Amino acid sequence: MILDSKELIGFCDQLDQILTRGRGAKRNKNSINYAYVIASTLKDVARDSKNLRWFADQIDALYTFWQE
Repeated sequence: MILDSKELIGFCDQLDQILTRGRGAKRNKNSINYAYVIASTLKDVARDSKNLRWFADQIDALYTFWQE
């Protein structure tokens, strides 16, 4: 299933909400719109055939998780 840009941004916004509000992660830089950053990262995954581990590393770079 391929998501269009609007759906992708919506998904990424939800992911950001889950990580920050639901799981207590902190954004590493407050000046960036994280939904767009995550969407861009997902587009890189699809375009460059990156794997899920690479995506997880990108998310880890954007957020600080509990007890880190």
